[in-house]
Amino acid sequence: MKKYQSILFSLDGKDFVTDSHNCNSINDVWDDVNDMGSKWFFYPIVCVIKDTDKGHINNQRIIDFCPPFESFKGKSVKNVIKYIKENSEGIAQMF
Repeated sequence: MKKYQSILFSLDGKDFVTDSHNCNSINDVWDDVNDMGSKWFFYPIVCVIKDTDKGHINNQRIIDFCPPFESFKGKSVKNVIKYIKENSEGIAQMF
């Protein structure tokens, strides 16, 4: 059975954390993320990926993404990080 987790990016794209590990569905991840607390402040860009080792995250594909970044679905984590780094000023203004 597939398992899912969240990945949360900083606004500058220089750091990320994973959370909500071992969830049975995408909705379970979002339910957990909604109860996350202060991590939202430091890592406000949130998406869902398959649950995996942190060492294998960069090539993971985005399964679901928080608004307004829905267009990142299907993109790799490393490409999302690159985009965030290159557009960090504009993205920061959205928050």
